[in-house]
Amino acid sequence: MGILVVTWNFPPRRGGIENVVSNLVAGLIERNSVIVITTHARSRGSDRNNIFRAPCPGLIPFALYAIWRGAWLLFRDREITVVFGGSAMVTPAVFILSRLFGRKAVVQTHGLDVAYANVLYQFLCVRRLKYGDRIIANST
Repeated sequence: MGILVVTWNFPPRRGGIENVVSNLVAGLIERNSVIVITTHARSRGSDRNNIFRAPCPGLIPFALYAIWRGAWLLFRDREITVVFGGSAMVTPAVFILSRLFGRKAVVQTHGLDVAYANVLYQFLCVRRLKYGDRIIANST
């Protein structure tokens, strides 16, 4: 099975979500074909061939890159059957890609993902989670 992971939270960034997503990708690679689209990083020396990073820092460049690169990868590779979001923040990109290309949408949520008190974030990301094929919550 092919899995396209779209995530804002990925090493070399440090934190709990970054560790969870990195370990999840490492586990999925053992039995699946996994491609990761993530944020810009100053040093890319340790990236594997299956990791695509936004060329510029920032949320807007990342979102545009994730949709562009994701569309190209999904168009090119029919074996990718799941578009996986590493947090609720990438819900819009995951849903755009999964709906355009008829793939399953899965989003993983973490602690404050659903409680972050921003009206735009709640409307674009959290309220849309119910339209996904699966939601994985790693905390109550």
